[in-house]
This record gives sequence, C-alpha cells and structure tokens, in this order.
Amino acid sequence: MTKPEDIRLVRARDRRADPLDYRQVRRHLASETVVRVAPGTYATASSWESLKPIDRHLVRVREAMERSRGPLVLSHLAAAARWGIDILGSWPDRVDTRVERATGGRASGRLRRRAWGIDGVDVTPWEGHLVTTPAQTAVDLASVLSYTSAVIVMDQVLWARRGGGALATPVDIERVLRESAPARGIRSSSLTAGGSIPTSTSQTSTTRQSSMAWASTSIRRC
Repeated sequence: MTKPEDIRLVRARDRRADPLDYRQVRRHLASETVVRVAPGTYATASSWESLKPIDRHLVRVREAMERSRGPLVLSHLAAAARWGIDILGSWPDRVDTRVERATGGRASGRLRRRAWGIDGVDVTPWEGHLVTTPAQTAVDLASVLSYTSAVIVMDQVLWARRGGGALATPVDIERVLRESAPARGIRSSSLTAGGSIPTSTSQTSTTRQSSMAWASTSIRRC
C-alpha cells in the first residue's frame, strides 16, 4: 500500500507563479482522473485510491493543519487517523477539531468544529498543533460512534501487540472516563473490583479478549 507521504499533491497556494488552470481542473474532476483532497489541493485519482481510507483522512488532516491560521486542537476522527486507530465504515471529508463551548459547533469547508470545550482535555503537541491523546480520542469516539464501533476503537487503543506497544492503558482510559462530562453519553463502570481491568502489557489472546470485554463494559450509552 502507498504511504501518505508518497503521493504527490498539487496545491493552488504553491502555484502562484504558475497558477492552476481551473477549467482543466474541472475537466479532470468531471472525468474522475483527479480528486479534490481539500480546498485548493488535488491528487491523481490513481494515487489517492492507492491509499488506505485512514491514510486518506490523515492527508486531509495534514492539509487542514497546513492551511490553518492558528493552532488547532485535533480530535475524534482526525486524532484517530493520527494515532492509527481505524474505524468501521467510511471516513469523513471534514477534519474534527475541538473548540471552546461558547463558540458553538459548526462545520466549514474543511473543518468540523466540536464545541465540547478544551479545558482539561488530554492533549499532546503535534507539529505546531494539539491532538487528543489516544485515551481521550477513544473516549471521544465512544460518544459519537455506534456501540460496536466504540468497542473496536477501544480494543485497538489497548492492543498490546501493536508495534510500539499499546497506545494507552486501561488506567489511562478510566482516568479520562472519570473526567469526561456525563452529558456526552459516557460513564465508567466499576472496573477495578476484583481485578477486572486487564493489563496492557500481556501478550496473550485471553487477555486481549479480556480487554474487549473490559472495553464493552466501560462504555455505556446514556
């Protein structure tokens, strides 16, 4: 499979000395030989289709970062693409960001702004922006995806056999769950009783099944 950094992107902003011929661009779009990756950014259809869906979204995330006039707080599916957390179903064209609650959620040409607030959110720096940590991302996604999809996301985050190890530990997930606003549809069950939290360092299939069970009991719809 092609990697995101391997495809050539044509950006209008990089062609000031030799501007794009938009009539030609429209013809290529109509013939489906070219795809619009983001506003003013294009790729050949063949190179775009050679990417995995998660990697296509990562390219869109990076384009949004490049075009942004200020630092973004990348979250939800944008953060999932950053951490390599795949999902069931299709990836969106818009890039998820978190904004202050007072600003209100809205979607623009390339961004989906989620007014969930940014105070106390678990984030880490990434190329001049902020991105929610794997634990925060898993909890955020659990509030917007289906129950099955949420469990799959949680399992990927806890998966110890992932290259480089698990993205987060059950303790990380539980901490974010405790600190999340209950209005978002997430609540933590009593997971520590009887040693029910699986260790993220185990390599056995039994423990991974335990992680799946833990994930399914740690996420509840209100």
